[in-house]
Amino acid sequence: GKVQLFVERVVARSLSAMAQAETLKFKLMSAMPVRRAAMGIIRNAIEAGAKGCEVLVGGKVKGQRAKAMKFRDGYMIKSGTAAKTFVDHAIRHCFMRAGCIGVQVKICLLYTSDAADEEDSVDLGGRRIIKKKKKRR
Repeated sequence: GKVQLFVERVVARSLSAMAQAETLKFKLMSAMPVRRAAMGIIRNAIEAGAKGCEVLVGGKVKGQRAKAMKFRDGYMIKSGTAAKTFVDHAIRHCFMRAGCIGVQVKICLLYTSDAADEEDSVDLGGRRIIKKKKKRR
């Protein structure tokens, strides 16, 4: 058998945790200050329409001592099925001279892409698809 590979372009790059983690990784590799790079990622995600964003950077950021920094803004679901459904999550490793720095990006979207296939969904601006709640009687 042959291996077939399909590549699809990311519509909203600012709402993709994987794309933002890669962006943060390259910013850190080019010696940009950690806080400035992380806050730029968060600002991009929030301006693109995310409900919340969290960036974790851990390792030997500056100096010999390793530490973890957490930057966050907005609303983030941490537990339950909703966290698996609505939070996009990506981890990348950034290999620097001093050692390895771990980069983790979480973006809370509060919508699902598979809701587009269902009839009980509504389209907002061509980008967001949110499920309508069913009325109980």
